[in-house]
Amino acid sequence: MVQQVLIGDRLHAIDLGGMRRMLQSWTFGFWGARKWTESEFKDISDHLESIALPSEIHRKLRRLDDLKYWKGTEYSSFLHYAGFVVLKGKISDEQYDHFMLYFCAVTLFSSNAYKCHWNVAGQMMEQFVIDYAKIYGEGYVSSNIHNLLHVHEELVQFGSLYTIAAYPFENALQHMKHLVRSGWKNLEQVRNRLSELELFNAPDEIENFVCYISGHSDNVTLHMKDYKLQNNFRNSWFLSTEYEVIKYCSAARVSSSVKVTGQKLLEREECFVYPYSSANMFICQGNINNLDATTTEFDTCSIFCKLVALPIALNGETKFVPLIHTIKSED
Repeated sequence: MVQQVLIGDRLHAIDLGGMRRMLQSWTFGFWGARKWTESEFKDISDHLESIALPSEIHRKLRRLDDLKYWKGTEYSSFLHYAGFVVLKGKISDEQYDHFMLYFCAVTLFSSNAYKCHWNVAGQMMEQFVIDYAKIYGEGYVSSNIHNLLHVHEELVQFGSLYTIAAYPFENALQHMKHLVRSGWKNLEQVRNRLSELELFNAPDEIENFVCYISGHSDNVTLHMKDYKLQNNFRNSWFLSTEYEVIKYCSAARVSSSVKVTGQKLLEREECFVYPYSSANMFICQGNINNLDATTTEFDTCSIFCKLVALPIALNGETKFVPLIHTIKSED
């Protein structure tokens, strides 16, 4: 029975656990870390505000002034998409390499598409916990940090981090709280409202989702099952099944299928090699001004995942990170 009880929950152990602890330690000087200076604090906050995350991520990253009020999803977005860009040069090289162990391990654990890399991710997570005591001090290794040692074995048993996340349950609690109309017998109120809702026969979710398009002219939106592509910077990038970075231009229905047109990024390279090659995680970088002048046509089945674009220089240099929940998986 003990083996069926999870302690490596995505929300509480990863986002509100390890990631919040590290970010708050650098921001406020807690738990053995050097506090950021005012100029560093401002630079990082401005950088966070400038990041345009895709529309599937509903919470925009806030400034560090609001860090005490960040939600779990904001820490998750920071960890997956902003952290490895924003933290470069703002913490020591030792701390940055340590953070990269966490970033790579959690990213690999977050999708079944990376399942063949889970053993390596488990080793990285174990090294992260060991190095945490060396960098910040043994006295600052909390239970949340220690519990990260058990994440790998739980994933092997139950599936990726998103499979065992508490986010859906937190969402359900939010809706249940909205059913309460007063402070009188609130438990009975929730029970009665849920009973009433069960009487309605809601249509089942369509299992075989068919992509569709909306809009017209130069503003055509492609709606896929878990995401959409639009011709604007934050929603226009995707990775093809040939692992090419593509800028979405438009889409059109041709007979019974949808065809996508886009421009290929002509040159791309790895973002990092430590502690794991970014190529194995489908993360890369390139210059968005270096696009193929001609457009290429793709089938929707040729889209591997949507990408988050993170500008790193005014000359167009950009890092591309997969939007985790959109990665195609064989499972």
